[in-house]
Amino acid sequence: MTEKRPTDAKKRKQTHFIPTKRLKHYDVIGGNEQLLGRVEQIIVDMCSGRVAYYLVSTEGIARLHDRWLAMPPEILTWYPEKLRFTTPVLPTELADAPSIPKADWPDTVLAELENVDETMARLDSICAYYSVTPYRVHPRRDELRPQAPALADFLPVSHLRYYDVTNDAGEDLGQVQEFILDMAADQIAYVVVSFGGILGFSDKWIAMPFGILTWQPETHKLKLDAPKSVLENAPGINKDDWPDKFLSDLADEEEHAAWLEMVYACFSCPPYWVY
Repeated sequence: MTEKRPTDAKKRKQTHFIPTKRLKHYDVIGGNEQLLGRVEQIIVDMCSGRVAYYLVSTEGIARLHDRWLAMPPEILTWYPEKLRFTTPVLPTELADAPSIPKADWPDTVLAELENVDETMARLDSICAYYSVTPYRVHPRRDELRPQAPALADFLPVSHLRYYDVTNDAGEDLGQVQEFILDMAADQIAYVVVSFGGILGFSDKWIAMPFGILTWQPETHKLKLDAPKSVLENAPGINKDDWPDKFLSDLADEEEHAAWLEMVYACFSCPPYWVY
């Protein structure tokens, strides 16, 4: 199998930022330029913000009509101009590919995701089948992101909700209003957080790098790894502008990428796109 090219700072124009609440069932075009299937679910690792794998329906392929393929992001390339994925994989290569019965969604799949070790083993088998390196053992990960969490906790994007944001003292500071996915980097790029009740931002939400937050699997909260003072000059979003006007103003991908770089710089957070 052929690995997808990496996303780096020089390729920011390839990004496409979509709020997770607006994700759709995107087509997957195979190596023969024919429709291979459609993305039904996206499974994310909440500890790293990375997409772990995609669940792709393949009703048109013999022997797989009642199953969803589990495909690693490394073999899928996002094309924002067509709102679809492409892959070099051919239908003939999928007879024994990792998959789940579509009847197992959502109850059985959600139950399995609660077992992190079992999900890690599934992820390893998915990556091994397609001969790609799992995201958590990226060769430059420890060099560039030594503080990256070793834990993992898996959730479908469709089940993300309004999680509380806390600090080291356990105080509830605010609440996540939206997760923004970078479709080219297969990564939660940033989150939009409301802090009105505590910090006086009654009419604004704050855009924050996902990397400035630590996921707490046991409480399903996100801990802010920075003092409150860093929020005073943080990039704000008029909550009345979300999502339509805000996303319209940043519809140009290079403009959105430049704005995101400013957000990460404000929080002195290592950018995810450099590795």
